[in-house]
Amino acid sequence: MLKYNNALIISSSNLRNLLRNNALYVVLGLFVVLSLFAYWDTAREMLVVAGIPLELFSIGKSPAEALTVYFYEIFSCFWVLLLFFYILPQIIIPLGKSFTVNQSLWIRLTPASSFDLALSRVVFLLAGVLFLGLLAAGWAGLYALIKGIPFFPLLYPIAGLTSYVLLSGAIIITIALSPGMSASWRETVAFIAIFTPMLLLLPAQALGSKTGGFFPYTLPFITERYGTAVWKPFFAAAVLGALLIGIRLAHNLLYSFYYKNLTKT
Repeated sequence: MLKYNNALIISSSNLRNLLRNNALYVVLGLFVVLSLFAYWDTAREMLVVAGIPLELFSIGKSPAEALTVYFYEIFSCFWVLLLFFYILPQIIIPLGKSFTVNQSLWIRLTPASSFDLALSRVVFLLAGVLFLGLLAAGWAGLYALIKGIPFFPLLYPIAGLTSYVLLSGAIIITIALSPGMSASWRETVAFIAIFTPMLLLLPAQALGSKTGGFFPYTLPFITERYGTAVWKPFFAAAVLGALLIGIRLAHNLLYSFYYKNLTKT
């Protein structure tokens, strides 16, 4: 019988590391403050940030629309910095390192199964997705409350960020990196995984309307361009990530049962 608490024990150290990144809190605080400096100048009928008028965000828009689009823009800038200060070093690279010999061999010498090890990676990835999602949603809620604008439209880029992390991490988990792979190759694969959700925009544009908009891709600054229609590729990216994770877990589950029955014979 599988002991699912093994996955939590294995991933516990990495889960704690998700909270230990000062750069995340500094960057988040900076962009939260920067977003709160925005306001609608009724006299000039224009969005203003720290006294600087932003015509690009104001032309043909209501105050709520201008403030919403400004949040999309500032959140995308935050997303780009987050890639290099947090997502890559705190989530993607640790997932890749979890396949190394020194990370996996000692675990395999315990009662933990191959499935427990695979599940621990999934738990870690989902925890990272949830953590970032909650932080971003808290920022959006504060922004909506102070600016007096609807909260729900602010969730679109947040959905993009969470589906982005989910798909990138799922690619690493699915590839099942070789324990003997060199550190340089491992980092190369991590960079490929983290940019794949963005590069998927190219085939999405080539296919056009043939997929009904449900081709999986996600990247910063796309919400400002396509508006609410971005929920389709974001949703497809999340579904693809979940599907890849499901395939990996099913494979490791079958392997665990096979190995268990093999040892009995």
